[in-house]
Amino acid sequence: MKKIISLLVSLLVAVPSFSQVQNKFFGATLGVSDMNSTYSSMYNYFNEKPNATDLFEVVISVSDKYFAGYKWDWINTYYHNDKFAKLGLRFMGNYQASSQKILSVYNSLQKALADKYGRTLKMNQVQEGGVKAIYYFDGRYLVSLELHWQLNSKKVKEYYEVDLWYSDKKLLSEPIRPKINDEL
Repeated sequence: MKKIISLLVSLLVAVPSFSQVQNKFFGATLGVSDMNSTYSSMYNYFNEKPNATDLFEVVISVSDKYFAGYKWDWINTYYHNDKFAKLGLRFMGNYQASSQKILSVYNSLQKALADKYGRTLKMNQVQEGGVKAIYYFDGRYLVSLELHWQLNSKKVKEYYEVDLWYSDKKLLSEPIRPKINDEL
């Protein structure tokens, strides 16, 4: 009996640990940080004032910046109920001239995510009409890597965009709280 218990303990120790999806960026935490603290964190991290827009949803962004070893065309933060809910990183390219570079970035990111999260997280690979995506989900946070393309007039794929998203799915599932107008 002691041998069986010893064997089970050694197997449990040998099992790789469960990896959670990253939730902290520039010093701001998904689902916790508010817009002001995330803005300040991005300002401190990039030493530049981020852009803030609220056309459809509040977005705070920087462009042409290095993060995690890559130069991203856009780094956007999105908010839900005034909390940091999503981070989007985008690499774009013009059609044929940069398609190999875009594929290289996608493949490199795909490998880095697999190395970081392994197979302990739910992983789906989808390839359909213009999008190829991989998802890792730890029960609260989701990371998705997406490759988008367009077809040229000869119906040949031309790769043009890589998106890396980190989201707090728990926060995003909450109903939107109405804003209270202090002026009334």
